[in-house]
Amino acid sequence: PGGDAAAALARVKSLFDAVVDLGDDSACLERLAALGADAGEVAHVMALVAKDRAAVTHFSAPLAVVVAGVSAPELKPGERLGPWVLTAELGQGGMGQVFGAQRADGLYEQRAAIKLLRGFAGEAALAQLAHERRVLATLSHPHIARLIDGGTTPLGRPYLVMEHVEGERIDSWCASRALPMAGRLALFDQVCQAVAHAHGQLVVHCDIKPANVLVGADGRAMLLDFGIAQLQGREGGEQQALTPRYASPEQVAGAPATAASDIYSLGRLLDELLAEAADAAVRADEWRAIVARATQAEPAQRYATVDALRADLRRLLAHQPLQALPPTPGYLGRKLLRRRWPWVLTGAAALALTASFVLQLVHERDRAQQAQAQALREKSAAEQARAQAVQERDRADTARAEALAERDAAAAARAEAQRQRDSARQAEAQARDQRRQADSARAEAQQQAATTSQVSDFLVSIFEGADPRRGGRPDMPVLDVVNQGRDRVDAQLREQPALQSTVMSSLARVYENLGRRDESVALLRQAAALERLPAVNRPLAEAELLSRQAMVLANYFRGPDALAPAQRALALRATRVAADSLEMADSHNTLGWVLSELSRYDEAQPHLDKALQIRLRRLGAEHLDVAGTRHNLGMQALGREQFAVAEAQFRAVLRAKRAQLPAGHYSVLNTQNMLVRSLGPQHKLDEAQEVAQQVVSGMTALLGPDNARVGEALHELAVLQRDAGRTEEALATYRRSLQIVKATAGPRATWVAVSLNNIGGAQNHLGDPAAEQSFRESLAIRRERLPAGSVVIARAEAALARWLLGRGRVDEARPLVAQSDAARAATLPAGHGDRVESTLLQVQLALAEGRLADAEPALDSLVALDASLRSGLRIERLRLLGRLRSAQGRHAEAVAAQQQAVQLQQGTTGVAHPDNARFHLELAQAQQQAGDRAGARASLAAARAQLERHHADSPARQWAASFTDQ
Repeated sequence: PGGDAAAALARVKSLFDAVVDLGDDSACLERLAALGADAGEVAHVMALVAKDRAAVTHFSAPLAVVVAGVSAPELKPGERLGPWVLTAELGQGGMGQVFGAQRADGLYEQRAAIKLLRGFAGEAALAQLAHERRVLATLSHPHIARLIDGGTTPLGRPYLVMEHVEGERIDSWCASRALPMAGRLALFDQVCQAVAHAHGQLVVHCDIKPANVLVGADGRAMLLDFGIAQLQGREGGEQQALTPRYASPEQVAGAPATAASDIYSLGRLLDELLAEAADAAVRADEWRAIVARATQAEPAQRYATVDALRADLRRLLAHQPLQALPPTPGYLGRKLLRRRWPWVLTGAAALALTASFVLQLVHERDRAQQAQAQALREKSAAEQARAQAVQERDRADTARAEALAERDAAAAARAEAQRQRDSARQAEAQARDQRRQADSARAEAQQQAATTSQVSDFLVSIFEGADPRRGGRPDMPVLDVVNQGRDRVDAQLREQPALQSTVMSSLARVYENLGRRDESVALLRQAAALERLPAVNRPLAEAELLSRQAMVLANYFRGPDALAPAQRALALRATRVAADSLEMADSHNTLGWVLSELSRYDEAQPHLDKALQIRLRRLGAEHLDVAGTRHNLGMQALGREQFAVAEAQFRAVLRAKRAQLPAGHYSVLNTQNMLVRSLGPQHKLDEAQEVAQQVVSGMTALLGPDNARVGEALHELAVLQRDAGRTEEALATYRRSLQIVKATAGPRATWVAVSLNNIGGAQNHLGDPAAEQSFRESLAIRRERLPAGSVVIARAEAALARWLLGRGRVDEARPLVAQSDAARAATLPAGHGDRVESTLLQVQLALAEGRLADAEPALDSLVALDASLRSGLRIERLRLLGRLRSAQGRHAEAVAAQQQAVQLQQGTTGVAHPDNARFHLELAQAQQQAGDRAGARASLAAARAQLERHHADSPARQWAASFTDQ
């Protein structure tokens, strides 16, 4: 509502607030008369008072409809509803009955609250309820009671299954503990976080009030009935549910609720909480200004978002100037003085000391002058005559000064008049600017509301393709539904590029969650291009899309493709937002992660540090965005092979996420998966396998058994199984992971190449000749999907070259060794594990070609790095050194080197690991050449015990068979 209608509603709202807490109707009428209310206003206010006194929220449906929805109880405690058994009736209200419930299908233990809804009659109303329920089910937040399930009873009555919350109303909780203002604001901020999250998901609450906010024993606030009021108000176009004490003027007038309506209700809730705080009175002028801003009659004059309201409350606690109050010099000065009072106090103390010193000097001076007093009096008497003459002259001077003063006063009056005229002009200009800003904000809010509604309706309509009542297939795979939606976006929204971009952005996130990264990137690119069109021209929206595109690419080994969008996103934001804004923190975080994926760690570090610095200052140490940046720092430490540093980062991130996110949340599982990667190289295999199993189970429960993220988690588990010597089990897990990734991401996805390479490694360790095909297919996919010179390609080239050298196929291996070494040298710093691996591969090639003079200095160059190398690289250096010494005829040194390699290998993997066979065989060969026949027989026996698990065609088996008995 606007204009006169808005003013009238605001007047009614003010009168209602003045009388709602009075005891009876007569007292209300007397108060309204005293306030000058006319007959129409009295009637409107008394109707609202009657609604407010009702035991539950009133729904303005016709009486006949309400009566039609009331019948004898259909269900009672002890009966079953779907997978739930009703345990007890918790209450009744305008929306229906509420029961406690316990899950009874044997899948897992779970408590819930079931709401049997009234007033939903007819197919259209039930279909609308189903649509709304799907939207509400997307809400996942630590301060929102979650919608778990829903359906209809045997008699066709709809019901909702909500998370069961135990606690006390927020106002009662605060009152019973005499909570101070800061504590009340902390609880209120939790409510605001929940509402802001819902607004981000295009959902409004519609009925925020103390009864819908419970505080648990742990002090955590939970917002109940999110969107239930909206559900109740959607039937047949009827007015939404409302509670007059907390409803906004536009809701009272029957207009649809918006995000601005929830902000109004939050303001009313804030007013009630702080009015009862004993220590809030001293700052009542400030917090009441915040309440007044939030509860303006015109929606456009309220806080634009819930986060803007939270920001003003943070300024209140920090004694900073509020946006809700005009920035007058006096007000700004008081705020500065309040924040800097220690300096003011120090200055006052210094002034007092100075004054004391001066007074002491004056006292000494007065004592010194007492002796002169008499002489001065005599001198004064002598000069009295002369003073008389001077007085006459002064009278003349005074008359002249008065004339000058009158002239100056006239000039001052003229200057004051000019100042007042200038001030009036300035105030008029400021008022014009404020009107323009208000008009702009109102237009922007209306545009955002319209866009939000359009996006929500379009996304919901996409998933109607699986609704059999609308001609769809109930068994239609989600991917098919989303693909059809993408086609509709291209066909139906071509003439609305801004809306088309927003819907594409949402579908891109769905594709990413389904493991379809190529489709996600393609949509993000199209959406960013639309944002650049002159008709759209939203640079900040383009920057957000580019940042998301870069993250998806970098997360799946396409760092070179991710660099340009990450850099452009940073450049777009750098010229449009403050350097310490959260938007800039997002761009620094993204670019830092992309550079880390490119192994450009020194360039990445400043960006990640800057992102962490901004987020810590703006959000606090426990915020999830701060944890996200710490997660990326842990990933960079993994890339640098600083595994202990990475482990510490991931454990800190997990603590923060577990404190704020529910068990089994994807973000928690993702960080656990990275923790696994940091534990394995440190040989903490027992803990690593336990955590990996938790990740697989959690991802499966969250996303289903066939999701790409489950395949990636299985891959990490397989790596640990192979490291633990359970190679056959690891191969089975690898293949299960590969099957899932191929089905979800496509048969030529980069993750398929990673799985194939590791399958080849496991097959190679067991001597299976099928390893060659696995290595070659992995390399082919990488060369097809990734740019030339990529380190990811170099690793596959090295794996295949190592396999070929082990079978004497030197000519085939030689170009692969050269290509792999060139790519790693161009990208990675000296001393990196991949660079060391390249040097060892060159030594292996030199030994195969008989170039002993080249092998010696290459091995010597690694001695200084030995203490910092992974155990696998140290073992390989010792093994190759033993082979070099054997070729040089220095057999005793060869035996010593091979014995060290065996000892280190067994200390790393355990005595029975099948990989140990080749180390025992090389030791046996060195011992035989050195004339130690007994030692050679013992080493050969140890090798043959481990070869039982190798493939029948294993070269190690053939090598062992070639040894003659000594």
